[in-house]
Amino acid sequence: MPVYAYASSNATPLTNPSVPHVIDLEAGDSYPASITLYGAGEDTTDPTATFTFQWTLLDPAPASVDAPTLAGATTSTLTVTNVTAWRNYRFFLQVTSSTGTSSESSSSAARDQAFVTVQVKSEHAGLTKPAIGERNWYTAVKEWAEEIDTLAEAPPAHTIAFHSDTTATGAELDLLTGGAIAEDSSQNALHQHKGTHIPVATHTARGTVQLEENVGTDVPAVIVNERIAFTGGADFTLDGAGGKVDFIREQLVGSNKRPHVLFYAKEDLTIKEYNATLLDAGLTSELVKFDLLFAANAAAVNTGAFTEQNTLATVQASTNYYTATDTVTGLSLSVTAGQFFGIGVVSSPSNGAQRCLRVTIHATRKVIA
Repeated sequence: MPVYAYASSNATPLTNPSVPHVIDLEAGDSYPASITLYGAGEDTTDPTATFTFQWTLLDPAPASVDAPTLAGATTSTLTVTNVTAWRNYRFFLQVTSSTGTSSESSSSAARDQAFVTVQVKSEHAGLTKPAIGERNWYTAVKEWAEEIDTLAEAPPAHTIAFHSDTTATGAELDLLTGGAIAEDSSQNALHQHKGTHIPVATHTARGTVQLEENVGTDVPAVIVNERIAFTGGADFTLDGAGGKVDFIREQLVGSNKRPHVLFYAKEDLTIKEYNATLLDAGLTSELVKFDLLFAANAAAVNTGAFTEQNTLATVQASTNYYTATDTVTGLSLSVTAGQFFGIGVVSSPSNGAQRCLRVTIHATRKVIA
């Protein structure tokens, strides 16, 4: 009784022989780094027989054109690398039983189960080119004939005066040049732009930008609302008569209150919250109240024309002369470019001994494209 060889891209070649490994370039497949083919043997006289293996690549191309590499050609598992050409690669397996009997050695006479093919389908039409001696090639030839007949129906080469001159793709070509969004009826992009041919963004024109740092797999974030913190401090109070006292209390120009810490808004801002801290808050019975003070311009600053915003922060020590702080949140106060804003005392004990004021104002700035 004979010995039979079985070859396949399936890991169980005895039950799934001659299953091809298909690389469909038209469907977007890439040439794989390696391909594994599997072999097995059957000895009808001895079910317990073991086998040796010999794989052969039939119809090899010149090395200058295509040079696949075979690893494990004398084992049951063959690894094929350097598959890089559009063609079929046909492999033939011969096995020798431990009884001394071999399977058919002639590739012309061997059964179909002893062969396995790596099929590379073409990039444009998904066609295959059978290897020399390959069997069952009727389907491939039928596909060639149909593709050739389709090409024969295409119009001859001509100058396209309008995109509508073309068949089936005219509407899509009109989309590409008509200023509309270049998508087909299923909202698939008809083309994409990327790479160095896209202009770099400038302060007057849109374009591409390059990330300063690698953000890995995260989607890069674009800042549209910048968060800004203004910080400052004061250690004395002007007395309105050209002098000063080394305490933090109301600072007046006439009847107008002036801020202890003042900032200039170069651009439009929105104040979200602020904090006032006295490093020495005085006695526990003494309250110091702070507010945001706005001035319309430099002239208003010079005359002391500040407007209180009625957003009071109250600071009172819990233990005599300890640090105390208060934060006002939930604000949305607009500051226009060119205005001045700051924090000042709007209520304090006349004989208080508060010292060392520190303030922080948190604001946002819209980043306009």
